[in-house]
Amino acid sequence: KIDLNSPPLSRLYIIKKSENMYETLWSYDHITIDGWSLSIMLKDLFDYYMDKSLLNKQDYRFFDFALSQSQKKINKSEETHFWRSYLDDTD
Repeated sequence: KIDLNSPPLSRLYIIKKSENMYETLWSYDHITIDGWSLSIMLKDLFDYYMDKSLLNKQDYRFFDFALSQSQKKINKSEETHFWRSYLDDTD
């Protein structure tokens, strides 16, 4: 069982393979980062990597979104009703 209240929820390793070659290994549990969010995070990461001038911008879209979601009050009964209704016709 994952404890969402205890860091780290994600780990990033940079492994030096040779003088000019590195490998990145990122491990996380799927409950902490969904596929939609992952694609946004990777796009931002590659944008920053390809154009280092972007690092000077104060544009952290995904992180702002994640923070706002973590502070949002969730009505679990509404969510449960929505998903039960949405998935009602599935096998």
